[in-house]
Amino acid sequence: MAEAYIVEAVRTPIGRRGGGLASAHPADLAGHVLTELLRRSGADPAAVDDVILGCAFPEAEQGLNVARVVGLLALVVGFFWVTLTIRQIAQGPFLDAGAITDGEQYGYSAAWTLYGLMLLGLGTWKRSQVLRYASAMVVLLTVAKVFLIDASDLTGLYRVASFLGLGLSLIGIGYLYQRLLFWRRD
Repeated sequence: MAEAYIVEAVRTPIGRRGGGLASAHPADLAGHVLTELLRRSGADPAAVDDVILGCAFPEAEQGLNVARVVGLLALVVGFFWVTLTIRQIAQGPFLDAGAITDGEQYGYSAAWTLYGLMLLGLGTWKRSQVLRYASAMVVLLTVAKVFLIDASDLTGLYRVASFLGLGLSLIGIGYLYQRLLFWRRD
């Protein structure tokens, strides 16, 4: 079992009904807390494995699981980061510089598939059902893109590579689920 370390603790100020924080969404406050936590501790964000985030008075919008909402927002931001990175690689510093090329279109499919596989691997390693569900959503979005967009827009070997890469990824995901997640001892 790995050792746990408490590096820093940060909290939001206590507010009152109708006070200065009344218009702030709890997920936004949590984002400020996490940013300040990293700033104060000087920790490398890549070195942080787990963050424990709680809510003392779960009322109204805070009645949601704020930590789960922040985690979901992080997954969405990660997805958009991957997408914009592919766009920047294809178009350079100006993201609205031109039409989408076949290489860029294929790059989205490949990057989204890799992002989904990374989430699946992380979810399997951490035994997190939420990450595995997020992986399934990214892979389903990629499948929809390949069949609805790539099938009509891509030409030549890009179309072949798109379908082949997706097929191999789905076979690998099935194998992983069969061997690691649904494995039974006879």
